[in-house]
Amino acid sequence: RFRHRMRRARVDMFLTFVRTTCARPLAPAERLTHAEATPRRLKLDSSQSATTTSFPSRTRGFALRTRAQANADDVSEVPRKKTRADVFESLKNQPLSGTKYKSTGAFQQTRVDDAKAQIVRFLEYKPRTRKELFDKLTIDKGYEAEDANEALDAMQRAGVQSDAAYAEAFARYKWRNSRWAAWRVRGALRQKGVDDRDIDLGFGPVFAEGGAIKIDLFEDDEDDDEDDDDVELDDAQLDTIMTLEQELESDSWRDYAKAGRLIDLLRAANLRERCRTARERYNEAFAMDEARWSAWIQDELANKTTGTKRERHTRCDELFARAIEECGRTSVRLHMGRSRNAMELEADESDRRALYETATAGPGMNFNDGHLIWQAYRAFELSWAASETQKVRVKALYLRQLKIPQAQSQATLEAAKTWAADAGLHNADAAFHEAYAVGNAAKVLREPYEARLLAVTSSHEGDAKLLRAYATYIDFEMASGSPDRVVHLYERALSSLPYVAELWRDYVLYVWSISFKSAEAASRTLMLRAVRMCPSSVLWKSVLELESSYDLYTHALRTKFRDPNDYGAVLTKVLTQCVRLDDWAKASGCVTFGFEQMAKDYSPNIMAAAAIHVLKELVDYALMKDHKTTVASFIDAVFAQLAERAPFKTAAEFVILRTDTSRLIKKTQKEVLDLYDVALQRGTVEPVGLSKKTVDEETRRLAGTAMLLKAKARYLSTFAPKKYDDFNEKTNAMAAVRRYELKLACERLAANAAAKERMKSGGSRRERAAARRAGAEPIPRKRTREIPEGGDKTDMNLAGMDHDARVKTLFPTRDTQTAFVKNLSWDVTDAELMEFFTGAVSCRIVKDKATGRSRGIAYVDFGEEAALNAAIMRSGEALKGRLVDIAKSRPPGDDGPDGRGGRGGGRGSRGGGRGGGRAAPSVASGRGRGGLGLMPRAITVTRTDNGEGAQAKTNADFRAMFVKGSSQ
Repeated sequence: RFRHRMRRARVDMFLTFVRTTCARPLAPAERLTHAEATPRRLKLDSSQSATTTSFPSRTRGFALRTRAQANADDVSEVPRKKTRADVFESLKNQPLSGTKYKSTGAFQQTRVDDAKAQIVRFLEYKPRTRKELFDKLTIDKGYEAEDANEALDAMQRAGVQSDAAYAEAFARYKWRNSRWAAWRVRGALRQKGVDDRDIDLGFGPVFAEGGAIKIDLFEDDEDDDEDDDDVELDDAQLDTIMTLEQELESDSWRDYAKAGRLIDLLRAANLRERCRTARERYNEAFAMDEARWSAWIQDELANKTTGTKRERHTRCDELFARAIEECGRTSVRLHMGRSRNAMELEADESDRRALYETATAGPGMNFNDGHLIWQAYRAFELSWAASETQKVRVKALYLRQLKIPQAQSQATLEAAKTWAADAGLHNADAAFHEAYAVGNAAKVLREPYEARLLAVTSSHEGDAKLLRAYATYIDFEMASGSPDRVVHLYERALSSLPYVAELWRDYVLYVWSISFKSAEAASRTLMLRAVRMCPSSVLWKSVLELESSYDLYTHALRTKFRDPNDYGAVLTKVLTQCVRLDDWAKASGCVTFGFEQMAKDYSPNIMAAAAIHVLKELVDYALMKDHKTTVASFIDAVFAQLAERAPFKTAAEFVILRTDTSRLIKKTQKEVLDLYDVALQRGTVEPVGLSKKTVDEETRRLAGTAMLLKAKARYLSTFAPKKYDDFNEKTNAMAAVRRYELKLACERLAANAAAKERMKSGGSRRERAAARRAGAEPIPRKRTREIPEGGDKTDMNLAGMDHDARVKTLFPTRDTQTAFVKNLSWDVTDAELMEFFTGAVSCRIVKDKATGRSRGIAYVDFGEEAALNAAIMRSGEALKGRLVDIAKSRPPGDDGPDGRGGRGGGRGSRGGGRGGGRAAPSVASGRGRGGLGLMPRAITVTRTDNGEGAQAKTNADFRAMFVKGSSQ
């Protein structure tokens, strides 16, 4: 009930606002007093008017109705509801000298009118007091206090806003839902800025004297079974939603990202009506994927506040049909959902059977999931009373499914045989086996392709490999000669890769080739669907090749592309099609419309560069036609139309192109030279390639003048050599060009010198450009590696140091609290390793680069030295069945007993990283580079004079030393 009131109230508010702002001001005798604008339940006497405001139960919505009811004894005091004719008549009789009217007599909207519209927008989302609205207008929206008060007064006179009505609704809402007493409600209303007089008026129908309640708790609660999942919105969320709506409306809903974000915000806020409207606008401008369609359908089914259950399912049936047509022709989920929805609607048997037949021709051919469609179809047939007709239909369904290559064909055969035995059709097994043989033979041929698709999809190897897999599969199906399966496979590929224009293009061309004249309507529908799902210049050019119509041209030119060159390519294709058909008027209109769209969507310089390229292509193609007179007049009209428009008016390239084209269409020498002279005298011509952000205006105009002078000199030297000599001698124009080129050379040399300095001082190119514009010092280049505190890499003398010494110099604190762990199990994870140690802060398991498998070693970092020592003491304990070797990690350059060092025990340890046979001792054995892993990594003895007792370097030395020590 509350939500129905909310929807009706918004319409009433809007109509009241229109009547208030557009009609003439009412005379003082005609205006409603504040008492007359109070709610029906707040009446002080029997002659007051009625206004009802209700706070829905646990909702943030706003429901406001205004209905002026006149006293039966004095009807003349209430103004009559004005019709459209009355409004126009009142405007016609108004003097046009006021501030609201221009000198031409047209109505001019004022800041007060803007504030009124803003108030209506605020109240659409949630009820607000006058103070809250005043703060929103003055603080958030920047309106003057005088304008805000005038707008609020007008809204109160119209009955759109009333603090007394707000107080009554707020009191009802808080008592029913939270059992607030009268004193608590009054305190909350005072904090919201409601006057005590309005509070007393609002409390009249709710609280009696002394705070006793007057309303029934269960009054008008017949709709309590409605869902109560509404969300309380804050002002920031509302402002974001309103800002997005305004931006999208101003841009005609052409921003894909903003539209999607608005829908997500509205859905999260549970603003269902606005979300439905936003989705409709979104679907008008863009194509929706299966996920968005599914979310829309789920929201419609869950919304139990609008219409009956049948009405909801009827709306969902329409949405299912639109979703399947746009993106779900191979979606098992959408087809199954539509079939279930038809069952809820109690559709006719023939209608439901038609839905299943459509599904069998689409997702029913799917290799992996198609059996679900056939199972649902058979369940539908078996749900009717048993009869011979039912048996015939079910048997036919089994035979049709068994002939289709599907992964579950064997299970389908067993199910068919079981059903036949239960139904008493003992002679059906032969037919089932025959159909199974056909389907299984096709299944064996397609299994490798399906396996490849499954492997690429599950491993996330990238869209490129997925596209190659689909392309190979499609080629196979084309060779097998089954158009239905080719179409089905194209649909499957496009459901996974809807943004690949080349795939859509091949699909359109294939359908066009197999349908040709027999199904032109279907081919055109597919073309429109393709450019809607993937608005690419590549696809649009292919579509325009197949069909030429003005509606299609307009559709193409209304499409928004990220790259202006893509839009230019589509515009060029449209223009060449018009010229090819000798439709010069249509070509001229397309030029104007296309360039206007480019000016809206792109920056001036980028738009001018793409538009000039389009003009070049148009001129080249048009000059190939035989009708030279018609071509000349068309080209001259196009250039004349664009010459006085920005940014062509100041584009040097446009002037040069126009003069060159004028020579080609046989204009006189004087007319060509006049074009150059007019542009040079204007002095505002500049190249479109120079950025206005980085190049000053004087330099840009100097460059544009130089371009024009060189072009004019080239023309004179070719077609009027004598005039060229006079032009060069009298004007000294080429000397000016040479001076400009010399200036460019100076700038180039200065840039080279600055580049050398930058290599010394550092800083990225973007940062240096920002520093030049700001006049600041160059920004040092970012370090890719951490520099020791208090030092600079450039200040250190690293000459003559090996790699280990350099690392130790640059990073003296590296690995000071790190343990090196060996002999790990291959399947140990980071989490298990962190759990094994106490006090560990991070760990790194070393993996093989080629295979990605663990190498059985790891580095574990600790937060303090005590935790590291405790971990080393655990060396030799078991972790997942293996005894781990734990030692302190030694960074490169850390001297061991013999002056060598290494990470984790020295160089040579197999799987031990850098280090090995010559570093600190370790309990566990490791294979060194020259031995079998039986000798400790460092054993030193006293060297004797004859060389005995030297450090053992091999296993043989170690055994000899061991035997000698035992004998002693």
